Amino acid sequence: MRKTVIAVGGLALASVVLLTSVLSQSGMVSWWSFHETKVAVEYSTNSAVLDTKTLPSAGWLPGNPFYLVKMVRDRVHVWLTRDPAQKAKLYISLAGKRTETAYHLAAKKQILLSQSTMMKAYQYMEAAIKVLDQQPQAETLTREIRRAMLDSLENHMILVTEMGSQVEGNTRIPYEKMIESYKVLWLSTQGKLGNEEMKTVDGREGYL
Repeated sequence: MRKTVIAVGGLALASVVLLTSVLSQSGMVSWWSFHETKVAVEYSTNSAVLDTKTLPSAGWLPGNPFYLVKMVRDRVHVWLTRDPAQKAKLYISLAGKRTETAYHLAAKKQILLSQSTMMKAYQYMEAAIKVLDQQPQAETLTREIRRAMLDSLENHMILVTEMGSQVEGNTRIPYEKMIESYKVLWLSTQGKLGNEEMKTVDGREGYL
């Protein structure tokens, strides 16, 4: 009986996750549209990025039962996405959501959870780069995504800088290290675009 209940529950969860994934890909519904809150982020930068960030509400943060559903949904979405370009874009999107979640957690003083979530965002960005590196034949599309990735990496650095500015002492070190790691990804991505599109990252204000 217990196994039957678990099986039915698992099937129901999988059905919900699959349905929301398909609907979100089709544009019919946004998983985040009903659970968002606007949080302003102030910074000084020359990059063309938004001055506000849409962060998940507390109901979708780690520790909430529905967060597990979202995590499963994301993994199903990744599994269903077979096109390399679309998968790279998905990884970039998921990385952004993780960093935004980390930002929200830091604001709630859940520092350790914020830092682990921040690391997951970084891993998603690495995954996106790996997918693009395996598609040399699609140079035009790959370059377009890499340009978008540069802006995304800048946004990550801005938010991580903001998180780091809210703590002191050794607690600040993981944020500083993450900034340096993102700079490495940024410079690597920039290098693959070539000198004709060269920008600078170290001279920007607002970074740790």
